[in-house]
Amino acid sequence: MTSRRPSSSTNPRRLNRRQMALGIGAAGLGALVGIQGMSWGARAASGQLPGANLVELATYAGWRRTWDLIVPLNTQRLFPRSFLLYDRSAGQATMIAVDAFGGYREVRTYFDWRTTWDVLIPSGFPGISGVMGLFAYDRAAGYVTTFQVDAAANVAELRNYANWRKTWTSFVPYGTNGLLAYERSSGYVTLFRLDQTGAPLVLRSYNDWRSTWDLLTSGPFTTSELPGRDVLLYDRTARQAEGRTIGASGELTSFANYSDWRQTWTSMQGGEFLFRGYAGSMTADLLLFDQNAQELEYLDVGSGNSLASVLLTPTPDVSAWTHVAAIGPDLLLLYDRATGAAAFYATDRAPLPVPTVTPSPTPPPPPAPVVIPTPTPIPTARINIRLEQGRGNAWHTYTGKSNDPVSGGGRKAYIIGVKNTSNKRIGLIHRDRSEKRTGPVFVKSSEVSDAFNGMEVAGDWEARMTGSESDAPARVTIEVRYEIR
Repeated sequence: MTSRRPSSSTNPRRLNRRQMALGIGAAGLGALVGIQGMSWGARAASGQLPGANLVELATYAGWRRTWDLIVPLNTQRLFPRSFLLYDRSAGQATMIAVDAFGGYREVRTYFDWRTTWDVLIPSGFPGISGVMGLFAYDRAAGYVTTFQVDAAANVAELRNYANWRKTWTSFVPYGTNGLLAYERSSGYVTLFRLDQTGAPLVLRSYNDWRSTWDLLTSGPFTTSELPGRDVLLYDRTARQAEGRTIGASGELTSFANYSDWRQTWTSMQGGEFLFRGYAGSMTADLLLFDQNAQELEYLDVGSGNSLASVLLTPTPDVSAWTHVAAIGPDLLLLYDRATGAAAFYATDRAPLPVPTVTPSPTPPPPPAPVVIPTPTPIPTARINIRLEQGRGNAWHTYTGKSNDPVSGGGRKAYIIGVKNTSNKRIGLIHRDRSEKRTGPVFVKSSEVSDAFNGMEVAGDWEARMTGSESDAPARVTIEVRYEIR
């Protein structure tokens, strides 16, 4: 196979109207539509965590309409995160890196890939920092190849096998380098360990599995640790699911049996998805997608393997999404193959403000002498902080520092509001001197945000902006309101 790095002039956001209408380039990636709040259908979201929802980071038009597989390449919370898009008919793949704001770049495009891969599975089998393994399966040919992908996006072919069973239905990675292969017609399962050279070594096989499992996934369902060694199996017709933990030698332990599941889930993915709500947070470890109903549900497997619905929601926006992929923890990629639309959503951003509750009127208490102390005034003030624009490819990034406006006396300045004084919508991050971080928080022009309240004024600021480079100002100024305590 051959690959190509994008030229330094490649920028998926900078498109003219003709490019936006036709789609761009061989990679088929698209134009940024906008970073917005949340847009939903008529159905309301529900779940165990009030205020939990998906937050839109960025929506794109003009992506290629022939992507068949979306393959996340890591499970870490750090950004940028990488994933592969594979176009079977063209024999091409593109590696994408996405940042915490939903901005992406094309890292490399690969040509001359086999046009018959049915499965591409990521794995940690090389056991080398910064390197991922990739398992590829061609069902019709019974052909398997293992690859190694390094930090520079170089793909090296490691092993080839031409005599594999042609009836494997599903493959599921588990643990650091495990691989489960399932043949539905016979209920046959083999557990493999992929060694450092990419060779699949058989651990154990089973011939007594149910022949009606429709969806299989792995996740941290009993340990809350990634990569998980638990697998979850879903039988659509029976409305049942079962959970099993895979031991180091391939032994299986059942951890849960579930009934009365919806019969229309079309995809199931394990992971760690942190949600923030009005008054707390929860972590879900299972994502379900119903393509026909266009609904998503995040479930948490809790103590005693009980299930809690953290969030059940219509898919955001108006597209009939065909693919849903978790790109590591807390980040979701939605893709509509019919229209070439794509969107990134986050689960762990600042929640909506708590709704104001109007109390019912109660009769006033009888009058009594009340002594009202004179409150001690808390000094408040405000300062302007100028964030300077980055250079070159970082034109959309702005950074700056702020010092503590209080000197001496053991008192400090704490934020009570941040105003975006620019004429652009920005995503804002603040890290104060106590190592506390908030953001990205999306703040409209002239909007005052209380998301940073309670943080120290002194610290580092970062802002991101959408649009074209020609429209980006040289600097962004924010107004920080604070009190001295």
